[in-house]
Amino acid sequence: MKPAVAEKSEFYSLLPVKYEFIAPGGRFLEPYYWDAYWIIKGLMASEMYEAAARMILNYADFVERFGFIPNGGRVYYLQRSQPPLFIPMIYEFYENTQNSSFVKQLLPIMEKEFQYWIDHHSYTVTYNGNRYQLFRYFAGSNVPRPESYKEDLATASLSNFTDKQQLF
Repeated sequence: MKPAVAEKSEFYSLLPVKYEFIAPGGRFLEPYYWDAYWIIKGLMASEMYEAAARMILNYADFVERFGFIPNGGRVYYLQRSQPPLFIPMIYEFYENTQNSSFVKQLLPIMEKEFQYWIDHHSYTVTYNGNRYQLFRYFAGSNVPRPESYKEDLATASLSNFTDKQQLF
């Protein structure tokens, strides 16, 4: 990432990161939360431990800065996240490296991200008399996504007004 992204962040939609990362596919130039889990699994299989650690540290920095990990590395993703895979990322790293000091360093950040999910995405469901706490992934928006505005409008054109708001 160019240094200017961090130095003059007001001119960029990219969220600056401290370390290099691997972007999914050929379409994107920024990191994505969900994809990073699978990328890290691949890095573990390839014994690219330092690259995986640096990606994890970028996500830890997001938690420190924003209180959660956004959907991706753009400012317009700060309104939503993706399924919570930060702790599983660190678990994969530990299982492959046995680096307990890295895990200990990240423990407060894991707790902070977990607390975000408890505070913002936790629901209690009663089934057969038993209560279960679930985490629900959703984006609390009723407008098209900035990164897919045109596509969302095209999809919504097939719906009535009420359905459009639920769609978004």
